[in-house]
Amino acid sequence: MYETLVLVTSIGLQLIAAFLALRLIRVTKRRPAWMLIAIAIFFMALRRSITLFHLLSEHPSYAPDHLSAEMLALITSLLMVFGIAWIAPLFLSIRNSEEALKRSEEHFRLLYQQSPLPYQSLDESGCFAEVNPAWLKLFGYDREEVIGHSFGEFLTPKYKHLFTERFSEFKKAGESHATGLELICKDGRVIDVEVERKIGCKADGSFRQTHCILYDVTERKKAAEELQKERYFTESIVNTAQTIILVLDKEGRIIRFNPYMEKLTGYKLEEVKGKDWFTTFLPECDYDKIRKLFNKAIGNTQTKSNINAILTKDKKEILVEWHDDTLKDNNGNIIGLVASGIDITERKKVEKKLYEYQERLKSLASELASSEERERRRIAVYLHDHISQSLALERIGIEGLRKSVDSVDKKVIEELSGRIKTIIKSVQSLTFDLSSPTLYKFGLEKAVDELLDDIFGKTEINYKLSHDTLPIKLDNNLSVLLFRGIRELLVNIIKHARAHKVRVDIRRDGGNIQITVSDDGSGLDVDQNELLVSRTGGFGLFNIQERISFIGGSFDIQSQPGKGCRLTLIAPIKKEMELSKGKSDAGYDFNG
Repeated sequence: MYETLVLVTSIGLQLIAAFLALRLIRVTKRRPAWMLIAIAIFFMALRRSITLFHLLSEHPSYAPDHLSAEMLALITSLLMVFGIAWIAPLFLSIRNSEEALKRSEEHFRLLYQQSPLPYQSLDESGCFAEVNPAWLKLFGYDREEVIGHSFGEFLTPKYKHLFTERFSEFKKAGESHATGLELICKDGRVIDVEVERKIGCKADGSFRQTHCILYDVTERKKAAEELQKERYFTESIVNTAQTIILVLDKEGRIIRFNPYMEKLTGYKLEEVKGKDWFTTFLPECDYDKIRKLFNKAIGNTQTKSNINAILTKDKKEILVEWHDDTLKDNNGNIIGLVASGIDITERKKVEKKLYEYQERLKSLASELASSEERERRRIAVYLHDHISQSLALERIGIEGLRKSVDSVDKKVIEELSGRIKTIIKSVQSLTFDLSSPTLYKFGLEKAVDELLDDIFGKTEINYKLSHDTLPIKLDNNLSVLLFRGIRELLVNIIKHARAHKVRVDIRRDGGNIQITVSDDGSGLDVDQNELLVSRTGGFGLFNIQERISFIGGSFDIQSQPGKGCRLTLIAPIKKEMELSKGKSDAGYDFNG
C-alpha cells in the first residue's frame, strides 16, 4: 500500500511538471527546449505508471526492493515541480521586460520618425550619424546628402568656425542649451535655429554621439528684430517729441516721462521716479479733481481730454492739455496709464487776448451799427421833414397854378404834378427803407405789421402777426436790431422759400423778448445756413446773430428741406437797455 502511494504521488508530480513545462513554452517563446523537457517528464510519468500497474497486479517482475528507487524518483519529481514553478515567474518577468522594451523601442521609433521637431545626431568627429524626417523636411536635403557629412558644411561662414572651436568643449561639458546657429538649406535659404544638445555615452562613460533638437526661430528672430526697430522708433519719438509723455502705475506713481517733460518742469526723472504724481506736480487745489479723473481712467472708463495746471521745480504753473489711455499686460489687465500733454500756457494767453479783441470788435460793430442806424434815421428825418414836405408844398402850388392857366398849360402842369407825386412816394418809400417812422412812434409790433403789409400785401402769400396785448417796451437800439432781423428773414422767405403761409410771433418771455418767424416753404439745410445768409445781402443775418450774441441773446434755426423753416430770435430786454443807457439816437423824430 505504501509503495502504491509513492508511485501515484510521483506520477502526479511528473504530470504537473510536464504541464508547467508546456506552459513555459507560451511564456518564454522557446518551444523546442520546453517541448523536449515536457516529453521527457511525460515518459518518466509513463514509466511510473507501468510500475504502478505491475504493483497493483502483483506482477512477478516487480521487486519490493525497488521502493528506495521510487522514493528517490518521488523526491526528484517534487524538486522538478518546485524548480519549474520557481523559474516560471522569472521567465514571465523576462518576457514582460522584452515586450516593454519592444514597445519602448517602437514608441521612440515613432517619436523619432514623426516628431515635428528636427533631430540630429553627430559622431565624435562632428559628422552626421542620424537625422529624422523633420530635419530633412526643414532643410530640404535627402538623407544620403547629409549622413556622414560634417555639420560645419551646413553652417553659414559666420558660425562654421565657431562650431569647430566649441564642439570639443561641448563634448567635455556633456550638454548645451539654446545655442543660436544659422543653417543653409538646399535651396540656399538661411534658417535661424536654436539647438538643445546633449551627449550620449558608452557603457564605459566615453563619448558615443550627440543628441540635438533644433528649433526654427527664423520668424521669431524677424519678429524680435521688428519689435526692436519699433522699440527704437518709439523711443526716438518719445525722446524727441515736443509734448509731454507720462507713464503712471495704477497707484498714480511716476514710472517714466520724456526729456521734454524734464526740460519743461526742471525735474530729472531720477529725482521723482516712484513718487506720487499728484502731490509732486499738481497744485493742491487740483488734487481731488485730477485723482478722480485718474481713477475713472484706470477703471477703464472713457475720459475726455482734460486741462489742468502742473508745477515746475521752481513752483511756476504751466497749463497742460492731457490725453490718456490705459496700459495693459498680455492678459488684458490694466497696469497703469500713459498720458500725452501739450503745453498750452502761451496758447491760452493768446486765446484770452483774442477773446478780448473779439469782444472789443463786437462792441465796436454794435456801436457802428447803432451809428449807422442813427445816420439812417437822420437822413430819413431830413427826407421827411424837408424834401418830402418841400415837394408836397410845391405840388400844392402847382395845383393852385393850374386853375389860372389855359387848357394847354393845364395838361403840362398836370404831368408835372403827377411826376412830383411819384417823387414824393419814392421819397416816402426811401424814408421807410432807411428807418421806419412807425418803429419809433408806435413800437416794434406796429412796425412789423406795417412791414408785413409792405412785403406780402401784393402777393398771394397768407401772412399773420401775433403778439402780446400790451406793446413790449424796448430800447431803440434793440428795436432797430430786431426789426432789421425780421425784415431780413421776411426778404429771405420772398427770395428763397416759395412759401404759401408766413407767421410772425412776438412775445415777452420773462426778461427776454422772443420773436419767431415761420413758413411752410421749401426749408433749408441748417448746415448751409451761413451760405444762404451770405447770399441775401443787405444788413445780413450774420451781423444780426453776432449783435444778438453780444448782448446775451440767441439765434436758432429749425428746418429740414421740404418741411418749412422756423427761426427764433431771443434777446434780453434789460441788458440791452443797460448797454445803451446814456447813448442818444441823435434826437430826431418824425412828428414834423
